[in-house]
Amino acid sequence: MRSRALVSLVGTLLILLGLSAGTAVAAPGPLRGVIVDAETGSGVRGVIVKALDPVQLDLVAGVDVTNGSGRFLVPRLTGDEYAFFVDGSAAGYESGYLSCALEIVPTYGEACTTSPGDLGAVQLDRL
Repeated sequence: MRSRALVSLVGTLLILLGLSAGTAVAAPGPLRGVIVDAETGSGVRGVIVKALDPVQLDLVAGVDVTNGSGRFLVPRLTGDEYAFFVDGSAAGYESGYLSCALEIVPTYGEACTTSPGDLGAVQLDRL
């Protein structure tokens, strides 16, 4: 009897928290990766990387500029999902949003949201 009550209580708490069994929730944290030249595979310095609120794209949750190796780190992201925007124009590269295929697309309508973590390599084309 007590075990049923405990299971019921835990189930209620999970529902109240917006969770369900089998649902993975990304832990908040940094977003990291490397921006590389699509042709050469070399890291690209000076690309602005932004994590944006996926509902209000004008709300910037975090930003970084790639280093000489093309690496970036957007720290302290507290949400589960973000729109990922790169601005490579100052370095002579394309700008846009990250798609599900980890390609850069010009509009958010073609993009996917991403969770904090390691994106790996994101390729940019030269302008």
